[in-house]
Amino acid sequence: MVLPQRIDDELCAMLSKYGPIWLNTHFNHYREITSEAAAACDRLVRSGVPVNNQSVLLRGINDSVAIQSKLCQGLLKIKVRPYYLYQCDEVEGTEHLRTPVEVGLKIIEGMRGYTSGLAVPTFVIDLPQGGGKVPVQPNYIMAQTGDELLVRNYRGHIYRCHNPRTRAKARPMLMPVPVKVAVPAQKEGSRDADRLSLRS
Repeated sequence: MVLPQRIDDELCAMLSKYGPIWLNTHFNHYREITSEAAAACDRLVRSGVPVNNQSVLLRGINDSVAIQSKLCQGLLKIKVRPYYLYQCDEVEGTEHLRTPVEVGLKIIEGMRGYTSGLAVPTFVIDLPQGGGKVPVQPNYIMAQTGDELLVRNYRGHIYRCHNPRTRAKARPMLMPVPVKVAVPAQKEGSRDADRLSLRS
């Protein structure tokens, strides 16, 4: 935030009249979160203006899990939602600041599961020639069949998950069974055998 002093009570009162207005900031490093910037964001939020942040991944500046985690957690503390982490655009004179896309993916993967999901921004590439923003995320689905998924969690452990098939006919929704009602035992291997049922 270049000029936090500009976010004064008069400006906030004017913005609050014309909502909904969403404001995006451009904090790229946790050291930019000064007390003046925090006060400006607080004024905006209290005036009904939600504040998000869009950072750019920059080589040697914020290209580590530790720095991004500290930045995003710091943003949440000042009521700013970490929204996007941009892959640095191809702009003349900035090649020395660009990182490989894999660096951004490793950062997102290194944050997921170790901090609040609210503190993990969406990593995006802003495509050239007006192609738009495309989210790029680590792939946690290791394998997929019609009935099953193999899914890797943030710790690298693999889990087998049932993948419901699409049905031509809707199946009735199963409602929770009251505690005092007897539930017939399911045959082993049936689809419903693994469901939690309450027994008296």
